[in-house]
Amino acid sequence: MPNLFYPIPKEEKVEFFVKCQELLIKHHSTSNFIVKESNLEEAADIFMDKIDKYKGYYYFDENVCILWNHVFISDPNDANGSLIENAYKAPHPNYNAASMDFVVCRRVTDILRFAKENDSAQVKYLLSIKNGRTKLLKKEDLLKNIKSF
Repeated sequence: MPNLFYPIPKEEKVEFFVKCQELLIKHHSTSNFIVKESNLEEAADIFMDKIDKYKGYYYFDENVCILWNHVFISDPNDANGSLIENAYKAPHPNYNAASMDFVVCRRVTDILRFAKENDSAQVKYLLSIKNGRTKLLKKEDLLKNIKSF
């Protein structure tokens, strides 16, 4: 059963993001997403603004931190519209997609392992943002391109 992010105490939410920073520092030390003293205040403001709005699930282990959700895609041809339509909503009871809203990982295989373990037949699409670009992919097309790991 997935763990909902919104009901956990604020301290645990902060711990989650600290774990994300630790993963980035350990495995991606040149990442632009590492919070530094020079951008700490700005990062904290953004974090505090978003932390209470997120209604999806969270997961972490020693190799990955993920905020994700079960969402409903009404128009598979409109990735940006799908993102806007589903942002900050609770998991949809009749979901047809999974959104990967925030991901920090050691390697891509860690995300693939997580996705495989949390897959369901009900998921037909994967919605994500990478480098500021929204992507909406059919799960079956994605699975064809992923080799066993």
